[in-house]
Amino acid sequence: MPLQLSPAHPDKAGGIGFLGIPPAPFLQVSLALSILFSSMISVKIFCMVLQLLIIAGTLGLGLLLGFMIGSRVHYTRQKNR
Repeated sequence: MPLQLSPAHPDKAGGIGFLGIPPAPFLQVSLALSILFSSMISVKIFCMVLQLLIIAGTLGLGLLLGFMIGSRVHYTRQKNR
């Protein structure tokens, strides 16, 4: 399809400026799709943050239990001497 673009066209886009303007009947469809995609992205981000918090909590609990058991073992060894 040969295009005859002219930089001096009245729409200041070489005659294809109408492509950047969405038609009014499709405005609701484009709005619905943008809401759908943004909600999908936000759910993925929320799930990723939740997984990171679960991993960090598990590691923190493991370290806490390790320190508690380690100090208990150290205390009983010192007591038995």
